[in-house]
Amino acid sequence: MTNLAEVLSEIKRNHIRLSLAQSVTGEKATIKVEGLPDDVERCKPIIKEYKAAIVRHLAGTTDTAPSLPPWCQADCPCLEVIPGVEAGPGCVRALADGPWVEDWRRLDTMGRCPNQSH
Repeated sequence: MTNLAEVLSEIKRNHIRLSLAQSVTGEKATIKVEGLPDDVERCKPIIKEYKAAIVRHLAGTTDTAPSLPPWCQADCPCLEVIPGVEAGPGCVRALADGPWVEDWRRLDTMGRCPNQSH
């Protein structure tokens, strides 16, 4: 699957209901998944992969939120959306040495998260 619409369609075909539930700590929204156990288990991997996009969709912020690749999380501290940059969001990472303090790269030019610890 390549986009949120396909993911939501697949989830609907499996008779799964999604809703937002506040986490125990109240810091992050989580996805509440309801359905038959076998259907839920079958859809868990795709829900996990597209979690950030699904949360934005359920929160009603899909139109204003940037489109992120599945490997990028909306709550990543390295994610940066610069207003006026038509290329879309990017990733800021600290550089270990050299004359530059940070490096910014467009997400659409990357194949994975450069910050493996996130």
